[in-house]
Amino acid sequence: METLNITIPDFSQPRKEIDNETPFFAWTVGDQPLIYHWLDYGVDQKAEKVVMFSDETEELKALLKQATLWPIDWEVYPLSEKPPSLDCHSATWLPNLNHSESLSIKTGWDLLRHHFYLERFRMEYLQQNAFSLNPDMAVGRFAMVHPEAELIAPYIIGDEVYIGKGAVIGPYSRIGQGSFISENASISGSTLDEQTYVGPHTRFSDHHITKGKVFQRGEEVFHAFMDPEIVSYIKERSNPV
Repeated sequence: METLNITIPDFSQPRKEIDNETPFFAWTVGDQPLIYHWLDYGVDQKAEKVVMFSDETEELKALLKQATLWPIDWEVYPLSEKPPSLDCHSATWLPNLNHSESLSIKTGWDLLRHHFYLERFRMEYLQQNAFSLNPDMAVGRFAMVHPEAELIAPYIIGDEVYIGKGAVIGPYSRIGQGSFISENASISGSTLDEQTYVGPHTRFSDHHITKGKVFQRGEEVFHAFMDPEIVSYIKERSNPV
């Protein structure tokens, strides 16, 4: 393969509904941003370069400039410049995820559920491959997990995370970099983005939490206000953890 061609939908309207300005290609899926999985795929397929078409070219270029570990060239063009006859992969999905169903994302809740679908697939893939050989790979660098905490696979714990005594993490949970999970908290089927504080004895199941904003996917409930001692964005806390 000489060139890997990719189209990247922006989902701007669904993102507005959930007050998320981050382009979907930059959302973390498992262990890295979604678009980095496509760089992995390009390298695996021995492509010489990856050509991407997106309506958010500047944001995409900024993220790709940070991707210094991938030995592959890339080019970014506006989506309007994609030749109609050019066959492209869609970066709405993970590269190795076989899917036959059509994707309809009309609301922010649709986007959150699709994101968690990708998260589940990635966790299962890692659990069946790398993590089965070395479970410690599911825990990031400088993370601290109390000996009396319980981790239920599959899960991913980011760098510099603290998991307190009696806390239960998993299954199907990702704890973002720098997060703090207090004692006896329980996180299952949920994704917590970086720098999330969760208070003692707090329970989250089927939630997406980003910058202190809490979305309950199954019930489609957005918690506009949460006591910061229950959940909060660490960078905005008045009291350090």
